[in-house]
Amino acid sequence: MKTFWKAVAPLIVAIVIGLIPAPPGLAQHAWYYFAIFAGVIVGLMLEPIPGAAIGLIAVTLVAVFSEWVFFSLAQLARPNFNVANASLGWAPAVKFEAAVGPRAVSDQSPIVSSKE
Repeated sequence: MKTFWKAVAPLIVAIVIGLIPAPPGLAQHAWYYFAIFAGVIVGLMLEPIPGAAIGLIAVTLVAVFSEWVFFSLAQLARPNFNVANASLGWAPAVKFEAAVGPRAVSDQSPIVSSKE
């Protein structure tokens, strides 16, 4: 029974946070992303399954719900907006950042550069 609560607690946290209205100044889609993130943190703390599995489940959830956690309603309302293409556009950047670290991306990437 104790293992059951450890497994259910991350889901409850993510759902409860997702149902709370977003704070002023934060877009609703970003709030949903935060809810998934908070559920992952609770899952990593309680560890009902190995941490790598929790991470894989979280990435899968974000991919499945990418339409609601990555993009605003204004973006989704554009007639030429394609969720699949926009979601896949993030994949190389995320893979590169995971491979070399966030510092290398922000220092050397011409897209993210703050130097003009």
